[in-house]
Amino acid sequence: MSFSITTLCLAAILGAGAFLTGHGATRWPDLYRHLPRHRVAGVLLGFLCLVWAGVHICNILEGDLVRLKIVVKIMVPAVTVLCYIFLDYLLARSVAGLALLLVNHLLHEGFAVNVPMRPVFSVLCYLVGIAAMILVCYPWFMRDVLEKSSQSATWRRSWAAGFGALAFALAVFALSR
Repeated sequence: MSFSITTLCLAAILGAGAFLTGHGATRWPDLYRHLPRHRVAGVLLGFLCLVWAGVHICNILEGDLVRLKIVVKIMVPAVTVLCYIFLDYLLARSVAGLALLLVNHLLHEGFAVNVPMRPVFSVLCYLVGIAAMILVCYPWFMRDVLEKSSQSATWRRSWAAGFGALAFALAVFALSR
């Protein structure tokens, strides 16, 4: 059950990318200026990502390191506030972080539930993971993709088809299980 829900969440993120590059870029021509830098949505999504990462960190602290769990629990809200103050492109970075966390979970779950055609599923997950790592490093790439999509029908169709194909493939894997 967790595998299907997580896979559908990642497919929904990719589907939102298909919608934004396909329809949203023409419907809202200034979307590229505002969406990647949206601070409130970015900090809320980023906080959820930091909590999820903090849970993973607390799970691996054993033995003498158990005493550091309180430090992790204090650092999550502190890092959230620091990100809000000092970082730009918060929504782009948060979406990329969420995609990375979902891909990590999906690769483990795909092995645990023995997904049919698991090598294909793993390649799709790695493609999304690499793209998410690039987006974390270069968050303005989201702005550039949305800008190109608003200006050119060829770019709009290409990005929407790519996101849509990945979303569809992941949805098929989620529902095949």
